[in-house]
Amino acid sequence: MSSDSLTNIPEDLHEDFGPGDQDPYQSLRLLGHGGGGSVDEVMKKEDSIGECYARKQVILRWGPRRQEMIEQLREEARTIRRLRHRHIIKFIGTYTWTTVFGIIMAPVADTDLQQFLSQVDSMGNGNGRDQAREHLLSWTGCLLRGLDYLHEMRVKHRDIKPSNILIKKDTVYFTDFGISRIVPGEFTTGTDGTFGPMTRAYVAPEALRDDARRGRAVDVFSLGCVFLEIGTLLIGPPGSRERFRRFREEKTGTIAYAENTLTILQWIWHLWGHWSVIVKPNPRLKDRYARHGAALPDLAFLMLDPNPDHRITSRQLVALISTPKLYYFGSVNAISCNGCRILLGSEDDNLPLHSVYKEVDDLEYPETAEQALKVPVAPHWEAAKRKWLQYHMWW
Repeated sequence: MSSDSLTNIPEDLHEDFGPGDQDPYQSLRLLGHGGGGSVDEVMKKEDSIGECYARKQVILRWGPRRQEMIEQLREEARTIRRLRHRHIIKFIGTYTWTTVFGIIMAPVADTDLQQFLSQVDSMGNGNGRDQAREHLLSWTGCLLRGLDYLHEMRVKHRDIKPSNILIKKDTVYFTDFGISRIVPGEFTTGTDGTFGPMTRAYVAPEALRDDARRGRAVDVFSLGCVFLEIGTLLIGPPGSRERFRRFREEKTGTIAYAENTLTILQWIWHLWGHWSVIVKPNPRLKDRYARHGAALPDLAFLMLDPNPDHRITSRQLVALISTPKLYYFGSVNAISCNGCRILLGSEDDNLPLHSVYKEVDDLEYPETAEQALKVPVAPHWEAAKRKWLQYHMWW
């Protein structure tokens, strides 16, 4: 789809079709299921150009609240339609037809981050895995820029997880924006509740406790979960992401990050154990993905703070990766796409810093990566902050 066709979208792109009408879109192939509906690749039947789109279909049951759900979905789509960012899916329009509420988007993705992470985790060491890890490292800065743009536009995503990050060629896109949460399970023909098993895995602790407290900090937490999984693939050996999932479940009976605070600390410590043995003694190590990936566990630590009032913000994260004196995090910025990369010296000096990195060589590491999984790092998150990050962070 050309950029011109996307910028000339009319103000109101919702259409209502009656029972006597045909579905205005032709389905070309199924892309996936989830969130109370399905996603397929479609083409508008009356479109002579033949452009393809992604369509999310939510099947709404007839009932007293059906129209209310439709209005909420339309309002959400109107909010997202005004977003214009290289890493956010483009919303083209919405329509209703019989029991279908359709959301039309572009581009049609090749895959999503959930599938990509699983594929990389199952790969053995070699060129294929290295190329995939290079993409992962480059996407972290792009995702931070995309999230910061959302928050700058006063939009909360509310459902960040790997399956809601789409991949088209070598570009990532945020999608979904919690639209599925507008429609509770009892109003759809799907079986997903407000929190499906995968959504619950990445949701912030304050959102589990009190739905009303879902501020922008919940997005930072959820993206922090994603970053920790990316860091796991950059630093750890093949199979580490699946091992991390099992480790959380064995410790607490759930894979939910919000219910695995101390487990997360142990895993971050575990990754640092890998890094200190493999990368730190070999500064010229050719595995630059593991070398530069060291920033990911640190960023995840700041993003996964259980207290939303202490959690780093998206704007502070952008400052952290784009400030020249903080070159430890600079690799996240340096390897981002051309549209997201900030040249050193061109950053906004007014961006508030959450933490400042200290370059020191005497950091404490576990003797082995396996040792970190056997001994608790600290009794709680705040204690870990003081014990561990005090050595290389000024707060």
